Amino acid sequence: EQILFIFLAAISGIGAVFLIAILSMWNYERMPEIGVLLSLGLKKKIIVLQLLLENSILFLTGFLMAVPLTLLCSLLIGNLGSIEHIALSLGDIFIAGIAVWILCGFSALLSLIRIMKKSPSEIVTTIM
Repeated sequence: EQILFIFLAAISGIGAVFLIAILSMWNYERMPEIGVLLSLGLKKKIIVLQLLLENSILFLTGFLMAVPLTLLCSLLIGNLGSIEHIALSLGDIFIAGIAVWILCGFSALLSLIRIMKKSPSEIVTTIM
């Protein structure tokens, strides 16, 4: 169990780093949109909330597609390996989903720090 926990923690850490990198690149590509929204007078808080909402919707869509696949794979692995105690409960999956959703939100916020420190004029001159 300790080896599996260490393996899971390492994979989760690597996944978090990749998630932050991907969200940073995605948000950097959206600089023109952010610059236009800021120049139209939207507050940075509103833009950050919009990006968090978009990330949450994408996460929820992926999570809802992954849950049946996870349950099926755990059953297959349990049957193939003659392991009796590998069944996942929906409560465990729900808790994992909430934890990863929080990680996604935190990653999105980290990826936006560099962009939101700039003024609207700096963002507009950066994209031109």
